[in-house]
Amino acid sequence: MDFLNLMKKAQTLQSDIEKAKRDFDACRIEGYAGGDMVRVCLTGSGTCVGVSVDETLLDQDSKSLVEDLVANAINAAMEKRAALRQEHFADVTEGLPIPPNLFGSNLG
Repeated sequence: MDFLNLMKKAQTLQSDIEKAKRDFDACRIEGYAGGDMVRVCLTGSGTCVGVSVDETLLDQDSKSLVEDLVANAINAAMEKRAALRQEHFADVTEGLPIPPNLFGSNLG
């Protein structure tokens, strides 16, 4: 492969990675806790865009339980996000010598 073809391939790869990142950042990932009584929704970029708490949990006696469940649901969504991100970028980077966690949770 000559240098010109290598540069074209690198530009195509860069474009594919940028598109994959835009697509991933736009997706929605949900996390659940307490038997789905607490739900959170994150974007692929990691922004929390929604929290839903079943109204049966909303009394003074369950405040600390609700707080724990919200934290657990956020963590569940973040774990799903990291796995989905890795999977999402696998197609773009297939066959390339890229570290396994390059597109994982360490990029935010």
